[in-house]
Amino acid sequence: MSSRRSSSVSTEKLDSSILSSVVQRRRCFCCLKKRYCVAVLASLAHIIIHAMRTNLSVTAVAILHPHATSGPHSNATHLVPNIPWTSSQTGFLHASFYLGYLITQIPAGYTMTIWPAHMLFGLCVLISCLINLVIPIAIHAGFSVVCFIRVFQGLTEGWLYPASHALLRHWSPPSEHSRMGAIIFTGAYAGPIVGFSLGGFLTEYIGWPYVFYASGTVGIVWYCFWLIFIAEKPDKDRFIRNEEVNYIESCMKETKVPNENLLIPWLRIFTSLPVWAIIVSHFCRSWVFYFLVTNEPNYLHVFGYSLSKNGLLSALPHVIMVLVSLSSGFLADGLRSHFQLTTTVVRKLFTCVGYGMEAVCLVALYWTTQGYLAVLFLTLGAGFSGITVSGWQVNHLDLSARFAAVLIGLSTAFGSIAGIICPIVVGILTAKSTVDEWQLVFLITFGVMCFTVIFYAIFGSGETQGWSNPSSPERQAIITTKEVSNYSSTASVQSIQSSPCETSAEYVHTKMP
Repeated sequence: MSSRRSSSVSTEKLDSSILSSVVQRRRCFCCLKKRYCVAVLASLAHIIIHAMRTNLSVTAVAILHPHATSGPHSNATHLVPNIPWTSSQTGFLHASFYLGYLITQIPAGYTMTIWPAHMLFGLCVLISCLINLVIPIAIHAGFSVVCFIRVFQGLTEGWLYPASHALLRHWSPPSEHSRMGAIIFTGAYAGPIVGFSLGGFLTEYIGWPYVFYASGTVGIVWYCFWLIFIAEKPDKDRFIRNEEVNYIESCMKETKVPNENLLIPWLRIFTSLPVWAIIVSHFCRSWVFYFLVTNEPNYLHVFGYSLSKNGLLSALPHVIMVLVSLSSGFLADGLRSHFQLTTTVVRKLFTCVGYGMEAVCLVALYWTTQGYLAVLFLTLGAGFSGITVSGWQVNHLDLSARFAAVLIGLSTAFGSIAGIICPIVVGILTAKSTVDEWQLVFLITFGVMCFTVIFYAIFGSGETQGWSNPSSPERQAIITTKEVSNYSSTASVQSIQSSPCETSAEYVHTKMP
């Protein structure tokens, strides 16, 4: 009898082991760690969104300079819309997008503390892509209609960056903030590569409306994959190994208090100089990046390049930017772990060197009158700017992982102001689109970047701020029954209590699943 009972128990254990193995295999759907699958898919979303932002820039060249599509092999000249736009009007069209983009930034940051970030992230991409499909119709309908559509599209995309940081808050262990942030936000720099090169080709050889149709359709397909495979948090994901869940949760135990229903310390945030260092940096980034995205094809047209060649050359700086951005994330984490540099030093180093060298390249354009030199300096400058991805762009998580979405909403709101001002200023200053007019634009941009380097070098920080951690009563108030039940299993509690990670640079040495 005893042997039978023992045999029965052994059989049950074996069946349980087999079932656990089957479940584990089911939950692992690709060879990448799930947190990196999330980062890659989020990066693809940024590629799609920022490729769409170049669509109107390429179309504007065709409208302002109809002969630009009349290359020797072009068969799309007859499709160029006969619309009497001016450079000032195209500037206002670009600015109208960032007006809507500005409005939703802070509300978006707040809603990330209430609603699932992955759902808001996916919906913002989907709705923007659907809007992109109707822009060709709006262009024929009139200038005011396009402005309205662009404002609405900006309102939608305002959720993108707050949602991205909210995803990092749940999926990225602190030791991997730089590399995962680099993977996600490099997509913003890769977008113009696709947008300019593909947009120039489609406009010259097929027709300008297909630029909008292609970007919008790809985004809708992306949303289907995102909806199926991505969850808000690791412990809610169906396709992740238990070991990875335990690893992420143990590494993030210091910031484990959920951010739902926490009171946001607005006054302390607005009076924090490290926060303002990020805001100033974001304004500078928006000024330079959106200047390139919205005006680079028009600037290179001054040197007589055809639209298809213009698109390829406009994409070249962003290719270098992507390569540098990706490598900078691993370099930054390496400097923190292996060379024991503090987070503050790393963030200041990458931000100031990146912006400082980019400023030198842009001011060199003030004296540039040759097309090949213009492309060279634009490319070098973009390469140096890629370093800043591991500088100020992930600095929000350093100051407060809990309120990172709020901080990115705040800084992006100020960055959107640059997105509004820059196209208008450039449109007014480059009415005749001569080299001399563009030189003044580059001189102004140089001044903006120099101020940013000085400000961030003085006030930037990589340390967690005191206002990031709620007081004990606040902690007690937000621990609800639902939250306790999420961590009630003995295995999870034990893995968290015996965490192999610490929220400092040293835990990079921990063996990762």
